[in-house]
Amino acid sequence: MSARHRSREKAVQILYLWDMRDEPAEAAMEAFYGSLTAEEGTPADRDAFADELVTGVTREITTIDREIERGSENWKLGRMAAVDRNILRLAVYEMAYGGVAPAIVIDEALLLAKRFSGETSASFINGVLDAVKRNLERPDQPAP
Repeated sequence: MSARHRSREKAVQILYLWDMRDEPAEAAMEAFYGSLTAEEGTPADRDAFADELVTGVTREITTIDREIERGSENWKLGRMAAVDRNILRLAVYEMAYGGVAPAIVIDEALLLAKRFSGETSASFINGVLDAVKRNLERPDQPAP
């Protein structure tokens, strides 16, 4: 497992905390790393790439959420499982702002879904990200 994949796993967990607690991103990061410190007994090192992803997602959340809703016909963000919603947010951020090839983003998102959510979620996430990818490739198409 690559270091970037482990960073993405941390980012999804931090985004989940941020989403559930409705708190600033930095507070969610502190809570996450604090929980690692408590488990391990030694101060947990911050993960710069995970922190960069979380900061980017939370900064661009309005645009990211709009793209997710645009790509997920008949699904509102509030109806999605929180883990799935945050995996999608991370993936859309990387696809739109991170300069990562869509195929890699989708593969990583599916691995995250299988680890943190489930096989059904992986299929749902794959479909949404496929639609988001097409929409981002055709920016002239209006959002519904």
